[in-house]
Amino acid sequence: MNAEGEIYSIILDTNLLIYSFINIVSLPPGKITLREKIYSKVARYILFESPYHVIIPDFILDIELPRALSKIIIKKYIIDPNKLKTLVNIPSRIKKIDIPSLTQLGKCTLINTWQVKYFKETARLYKNLPKENRGKHQDILIIAIAKTENSTIITGDYDIYHIINTRRLHVKTIYITPVGSILHNLGEENPLIKQLQSLINSATTP
Repeated sequence: MNAEGEIYSIILDTNLLIYSFINIVSLPPGKITLREKIYSKVARYILFESPYHVIIPDFILDIELPRALSKIIIKKYIIDPNKLKTLVNIPSRIKKIDIPSLTQLGKCTLINTWQVKYFKETARLYKNLPKENRGKHQDILIIAIAKTENSTIITGDYDIYHIINTRRLHVKTIYITPVGSILHNLGEENPLIKQLQSLINSATTP
């Protein structure tokens, strides 16, 4: 399908998905970065407010998100018992409450990554990429799932955008930089791009 075509569903990579479920108010006020403000605005809009359906690969939920969450807790030196309790309970809350509720509302679908069609496409992509363009295997897996499901990736990981852009893969992609710039292959008049830019502007305005 043309990269400028209609958006049928969205995959948020780990960088964005984690901020769908973390209220950044629970983070230490002096340690909230511009990147976190931007990603929080974008991710929470996509998952909770936008008209788009979100596909969540279970490997992101089960492996990548807890890893990213633990990194936030440790690197920000969060030791306040109340904040810690809120943060360490996020993975369990997502699985038991958030995902079932969002699924019932038709906002998202949790998919089983361990399917032949996804790994067949991942292996094919990996084999055909030059070694210098392969990046992390989980990046290739996200790209393969998006390609298989005809989903649009919204990512905070330049490597994903770079692989898709340089290899001219037919995967619709939006890369949001840590300072709020948007690189994409959807066409300038795409309404989602305009909406995201508005959200980013509100996050970067003092």
